[in-house]
Amino acid sequence: MTKRRRRQGKRDDRNDPKRIEPLPRDSQGHIVYPIVIGRGQDRIEVHDLGRVIWDPDTYHTSRYIWTPGFRSTRIHPSIKNNNTSCVYTSEVLEGNGEAPVFQVTAEDMPDKPFRASSSSGVWKQILDILTAKGVNVKTHASGPQMYGLGNLGVTKLIQELEGAEKCSKYTKQKWIESNSDIIHGTDTPAEDDDDDDDDDDPGEEDE
Repeated sequence: MTKRRRRQGKRDDRNDPKRIEPLPRDSQGHIVYPIVIGRGQDRIEVHDLGRVIWDPDTYHTSRYIWTPGFRSTRIHPSIKNNNTSCVYTSEVLEGNGEAPVFQVTAEDMPDKPFRASSSSGVWKQILDILTAKGVNVKTHASGPQMYGLGNLGVTKLIQELEGAEKCSKYTKQKWIESNSDIIHGTDTPAEDDDDDDDDDDPGEEDE
């Protein structure tokens, strides 16, 4: 099967430190859930960061670490009821143990989850249906963005999870937190500003 070529454009340089705002923590330094990122229609709540699987290496790419157990929610136009919106739950599943499975479930269609081998692929199924119904939505959206995995703060937290340093294909990211010095990360992705992002497919690398 011929791989779709990535759109030519600016890619983030992972050697350049990225400035991030620290996410809320409790008095003991633990992350406060849900992690709320974005605003308005782009608001996402991350309820679980999941766990790192470094072997096999299909659970990470050079930019992302796919953590089974990751779960986030967002509000999006409903497939079942065209004039309303509902909560969609995005998850990363362990699948058959060889590669992650990406699942999105609409609150009003709990028995009909969407699944694919990539985060962009699973959300494309939903967007295609909505577009066919005449709902005004993007015809394509970055899966990591829709999941909340493109957020730098979330990226940093996943990078700091146990086992992330063992992800051999992953390129380490540097961080600047508030006005502090550069923080050297362990392993994770940067903000995804390219909607035509194929690197979220565990079976593909940059071309």
